[in-house]
Amino acid sequence: MRNANTIWLTKLNQEGIIEYMKKIKLRTWNLNYWKKLIGDEAKNEAEIIEWKQNGAKILSSWVQNDSGNSEKVYSFLLLQEVSLKLYGEIIGNNLDNAKGYGDKNELKVVSDEFEINYNIIPKKLTDWGLIIDSRGSRGEKLYDNNILGVVCYKYIIEHQAIIIFNIHAQRDYDTKTYSSTWYKIINEIKEIILKNENALIILAGDFNMSDKHFSNEIESFKDVFIKIKQLKMTDCTEKIPIDDRDTMPYHSYPYQNDYIFINDKYLNNQWDIEILKDQISKNYSDHYPIDFWIKL
Repeated sequence: MRNANTIWLTKLNQEGIIEYMKKIKLRTWNLNYWKKLIGDEAKNEAEIIEWKQNGAKILSSWVQNDSGNSEKVYSFLLLQEVSLKLYGEIIGNNLDNAKGYGDKNELKVVSDEFEINYNIIPKKLTDWGLIIDSRGSRGEKLYDNNILGVVCYKYIIEHQAIIIFNIHAQRDYDTKTYSSTWYKIINEIKEIILKNENALIILAGDFNMSDKHFSNEIESFKDVFIKIKQLKMTDCTEKIPIDDRDTMPYHSYPYQNDYIFINDKYLNNQWDIEILKDQISKNYSDHYPIDFWIKL
């Protein structure tokens, strides 16, 4: 909350009205929880408690407002491979006020502090999917497809529209490939992107695309990236040196599965991106988190 000593950075909008500077923070992270808790890497009870405590440290540090007195910060946490129950345990909230909406695969939790939108992807587990935890804003769902592994919400922050896609691309049942899934994703989301050219649009998550891991799909993946860029979207991870872009720590060779794209309209804004390669993150999941912020 703003106090008497707070000095907000301001700017003039197109109508000459003073506005506060706004900062959007976003972290995307595949928690790999199904494997850690009940899969082939399942741990004993003491290790599970420690695993959840480490997750709490990582996630709570992200949602804290660290901007001091200079700007308003709105935080978004995009998670893949996570359950709502586990997330509640990690953040220390049992989320008993979770309310279903839409179909049985969706839940929303709202408090004064946050809004959590949870979409189940019924592929590996019955309770496993995507979470968007937004701090300081409320979202309207624009699109979801649990089979493809995509959900999209629109947020209005002080008259600024923010459209966020949380993605965990699933292997196509028919072709057994990820690239065919991505052709379907692009075909279904392109209208939202093209119709909202003034909004800040963010595509983020576990894309399951790599130029090294899925060798039989390399050429298809290159074509998918071209098609995303034809929607006037740019891969922000390209700002990171190519030798440091790997997001999968437990492989004998480095490769990247996780990405953040924004629409070209906002590329000239001040922004930055980082792949968080610390030991706690590495011990926690088989993916590194990606952190992104942009000033509006």
